[in-house]
Order: sequence, then C-alpha cells, then structure tokens
Amino acid sequence: GGSIANQRDAASKLTARLADRRVLLIADDVWRQGDLDALRDLLPAQGALLVTTRDSRLLRGATVPVEVDALTPDQARGLLAGLLDLDMGALPPSAGRLIRRVGRQPLALAISARLVNPRDDLESQFAELCEAFEALDKDYLSHQIPNYHRGPSVFDSLEISLTRLEAEDRERFLDLAVFPEDARVPVPVLGRLWGTKLPRGLADRLVSRSLARLADGHLSLHDLQRDFARFKAGDTLEARHQRLTEAYRAACGGDWGRLDDDGY
Repeated sequence: GGSIANQRDAASKLTARLADRRVLLIADDVWRQGDLDALRDLLPAQGALLVTTRDSRLLRGATVPVEVDALTPDQARGLLAGLLDLDMGALPPSAGRLIRRVGRQPLALAISARLVNPRDDLESQFAELCEAFEALDKDYLSHQIPNYHRGPSVFDSLEISLTRLEAEDRERFLDLAVFPEDARVPVPVLGRLWGTKLPRGLADRLVSRSLARLADGHLSLHDLQRDFARFKAGDTLEARHQRLTEAYRAACGGDWGRLDDDGY
C-alpha cells in the first residue's frame, strides 16, 4: 500500500511483496538488458522468470533457452495462400522463392502478400516482388534503421510496401510515428492528426496493406512497424508531433482544461 515515489521505491516495494513467494514472472518482447536485469533483481529465491525476446544475447547466466522457429514451409505457404484467399495449390513456384526470401516470417509474409493482386498473373507478380527484395540495399538499411537486426525481413517488406503507397497514404503512415510504443489510438484521434473528419478510410487502407492493425475502433502498430515509421519520418518527426499538438490546441481554443476525453 501507500504511494510510490519513484522507480526505485516501486522496485523496493515489489521486492518486499514477492519475498518468500513462489512466483512466475513473465516478460514479453524484451529488448533491453537493463529491463531484464531489473526483473531478475526482483525475483525471489523460489521464483522463476519466463522471457520472450528476439535477441538471444540478452539470455546470459543461468537460462534455459527454447528457440521458437519460423513457420514451416507448409505453414508459410498456407498463410500466404490464406491471405490471398487462394488454395495452396494455386500458388506459383515463385511464391516459394518469396517465402524463402522473407525467412517464413508471418508479418513479412503478410506485408508482402498485400502487394499481390490474386486476380492478376501470380507468377509474374511474385517474381517481380522477389526482384524488388533482391534489389534492396541491405547494407544501407542495416546501418540506417535502428534495431534492423530485430526483423530484417519485416523491415525489407516495409521498405518495398512504403514505396508502392500513394503519397498521401505514405505520409499518413509516417504520421503514426508520433504515438508511443504499444499505443492503441482511437480512430477520431487519427482524424486530428491527419486533418480529416473521415479518418476511417485512410486507416482501413493502411490495415489492408498490413501496415497497421485495427481492433475495437483503435489503430495500433507492431513494434517493428513503429521503428520503421520513426526511421522514415526522420527529421520530420518533430513537425508531425507539433501538428498533432496544434490540432488539440485548436480544438480547445488554447484552454487545455476544456479538452474532451477522446480516449487518447
């Protein structure tokens, strides 16, 4: 009980509460060594820590690593066919080449699949998409995109997808970089950011390209999608933040206490 003064105070109180207990702490999607070390410090003698991460370098000390593999080739083909609303037998040989190229990673496959029109010639489309992957300057991307090692095939897919968006949709995707990690953004808030009273159509177009997720009236990004958006926004990120702030300022006439609760 009682108030918490700061992070150190919170850790002290939690350590006291967990002492002498048999507990399992679960840390999902860990990327920073400091975060993991802090959880280890909280762990009581009879406790255990379950960690999920894409960076095995964090798992030092007394750990029991369990690797979760990418999709099997059949699973990847099934996913790709399902995304295109096709039978697996309808996928052309070049689809297998694409699957190998993206490492059978579900998100990369989903983004890539949205660049294919199932009503047009599949063989040529998949072959052209593979050529686009092979033409990427991966050395440049790996050096320029923070955390590229976290999901190279996803970042590669995002790079290709972004170049094929209409200019307006491309800018609206980059606008999403202003939101914090794991944010669930109400669709009306997107209207403020994008300067439109009809944001749902724009949101739906991004979702249709597997560039965002929409559930219960809230848009969200996978952490790799957000990393990519922030990288691409670059020096324009501050201006995008300012645009959202000014939209809220205009809505309340500068009297911030008059702002309605829009869920964000």
